[in-house]
Amino acid sequence: MRHLTKEPLPPVLLTPERLEESAHDWCMLALYAAELEEADREVHLAPSCEAEVASVAVRLAQDLEALPGQPALARILHSPARRARESARLLADRFPDAAPHRAEIAELGEIRLGVQHTGVAFKTLARLFPAYGRAVAQRGYFNVAPPGGTSLAEHRDETIALLARLTRLPGTQLIITHGGRARLMLEEIECTPIAERERRLSRGESLPYGGYAIVAYDRGADRLSIVR
Repeated sequence: MRHLTKEPLPPVLLTPERLEESAHDWCMLALYAAELEEADREVHLAPSCEAEVASVAVRLAQDLEALPGQPALARILHSPARRARESARLLADRFPDAAPHRAEIAELGEIRLGVQHTGVAFKTLARLFPAYGRAVAQRGYFNVAPPGGTSLAEHRDETIALLARLTRLPGTQLIITHGGRARLMLEEIECTPIAERERRLSRGESLPYGGYAIVAYDRGADRLSIVR
């Protein structure tokens, strides 16, 4: 996908005429960041979590209706994590047309920081593991794998391949992933410079759970843009 290696481009101009002219050339992704929990904790979501997902469903439906052409949700794709599966089940109840097309995709799983470090900020890992911290100071977060984990450079390659796979699918998709993976996907879509990504990591910034972004892909222009 060429747009992932270019400078940032202007947002996609979504108009009813543009969508109608080339409906087959458009794909939309709604990226939702679900909280990550241990995979072996096979329990149902707390009522407060169910309420959060219900709120997301209402806001997402309203946002899709406000877009030109009012695109309907075609499928729900989620990571293997329990929270993502449960969120997908609850959201499928709200979007019955997409419910039959619910599927798990391994590549949507959270980035691998080492099993014992899931959910820990990179800057915290650098403090906890002095050797890792020294390597980061020399080479940056992107190029150094956390202890027992995988480097962000490798995760970036995976994310580019994942976006290419997702944008080949027709229609509007709800993508349920997690904070680290969603951040990588959005940074690729926005063509965020590596230096800015490093600054965000050093400040401990992360995407809030329960947030989502709607992304449009224009196949003809080979361009992804965040539209809402």
